[in-house]
Amino acid sequence: MAKHLLAPSPGNATFLTVGSLHFDGYLKDVEARTALGILSTRQEELDELSDRARNEFLEQAGRFVDSVRASIFWGQVKKRLLAEDGHPGQKLFIREMPSRGRRDDFLAGRADLPVRVAPAFVIDSGSSILRQVVARLEGEGSAAAGGRERQIIVIPDHSQVEEVASAGGAPRIVKLKGLREALLEPS
Repeated sequence: MAKHLLAPSPGNATFLTVGSLHFDGYLKDVEARTALGILSTRQEELDELSDRARNEFLEQAGRFVDSVRASIFWGQVKKRLLAEDGHPGQKLFIREMPSRGRRDDFLAGRADLPVRVAPAFVIDSGSSILRQVVARLEGEGSAAAGGRERQIIVIPDHSQVEEVASAGGAPRIVKLKGLREALLEPS
C-alpha cells in the first residue's frame, strides 16, 4: 500500500522499509517504533505479555495500521514544503503547529504571509475525513488571528476531491502538486 502511495507514477512500486520511512521523515519516532514492534514481535512474545501490556500493544498497532497512509502523506507534505524543486532560492517558512487532529498541521509559506496547512489523506469525494478537517479548521481559524488566518487543506494528487478556492472564510483545498504555488500566492 505505501509502496504505491510513494511511487513516482502509477504501477511503479518503490521499495521501502520502516527505517527508510523514518529516516526520510515520513514516520515520526513513535510511529517508527510501533511499526518495528508490529514487524518484529513474535506470537510467543505477545503471549508472554500481561493482558494490559498486550492490549496496549495491540491498540497502538491497530491505530498505526489504520493511519499509516495518512502518516506517510503527512511526511510527503512536509517534504514538499521543505523542497525547493523548481523554485531555487524560494525557501518557504515552515514549522509544525499542534492541532486537535491526529497529526500536527504546518504553518508555512512566505515569512510575511504564513498559511496554516492541514494535510488530509482523502481519496473519495464523499469523505467524512474532509468534512471533519474543514470543521476543525473553521473552528480553530475563527479563534486564531481574529478569524483572518489563511488555511489550506492539502490532499493527495490522485484524490477524487476537486480543488476548491477559499470562499467566505472556508479553507482552500489544493492537491499536493499545487501546494507551493498556493502558498506563494498573495492573499
